[in-house]
Amino acid sequence: GWRALIRHDNILAAADAPAAQHAPQPRPADAAAPDCANPISFVPYTPKSKAERDIIASFQALEKAVIHNDADEWVKHVADEFVVTRTRQHPTSKAGRVAVIEKQASVNGETFVAEVEWMNLWVKGDAAVMRADHRMPGNRRPPYLATRIWVKRDSRWLMAMSQQTAIAG
Repeated sequence: GWRALIRHDNILAAADAPAAQHAPQPRPADAAAPDCANPISFVPYTPKSKAERDIIASFQALEKAVIHNDADEWVKHVADEFVVTRTRQHPTSKAGRVAVIEKQASVNGETFVAEVEWMNLWVKGDAAVMRADHRMPGNRRPPYLATRIWVKRDSRWLMAMSQQTAIAG
């Protein structure tokens, strides 16, 4: 049967509010991507199954694509119906997220991903839930909790949804 795993109390942007602007910070063309070892190289979670290892690998690959502003690689790890919802923002679709990544790439913008402070995974067949607490390096954004839904299609784990809620401090 159905069970509630996680509850988000997320206030979205008002319907008439402008979309969040992700202003890229231009850098020299040869500037390296930021060093985001957590979560690119490791996360504070020990996978208990092949499915969990594969989900973490997909998560790390898409986060690596973000810091390298590589939309072509990022789309390989997200489902077509992907949507991310964040506190006080409008939901962003896969196409919208690709547009942000491409805008960053156009100026070699410096893009950081949040460190994972805590994580858990629940896999049920070809679906999974990832729950994690995140903190951005340099406090570029308030800490947040994220719940991500993953689906397995064509032998690959794809992120279908990400709900990110700021943690009140």
